[in-house]
Amino acid sequence: MRACTILVLSLLLGGCDHGRHLVAMTRSTATFTACTPDPRILCEPNAEKLAAQIAPLVPPALAIIEGKQFAHFASPVRIQVYASPESFSR
Repeated sequence: MRACTILVLSLLLGGCDHGRHLVAMTRSTATFTACTPDPRILCEPNAEKLAAQIAPLVPPALAIIEGKQFAHFASPVRIQVYASPESFSR
């Protein structure tokens, strides 16, 4: 337990982004909705225009990545589109 506590504190206070990433992973995405015909794309309110621009790029981009990996993704890909840089930073 002590080692775990020290590890967590060092990650959070060590000046790296791990703490910020951990906090971001716990942020709720309940307000995100499917805003394009592609159900893999979820957007935050007011991000619909950007999501519409991204939608046609998703299939070829995923095909390129899967081709370079020589395999399909192990689980379905989910793309979240944020309304602003500030929202994404949170």
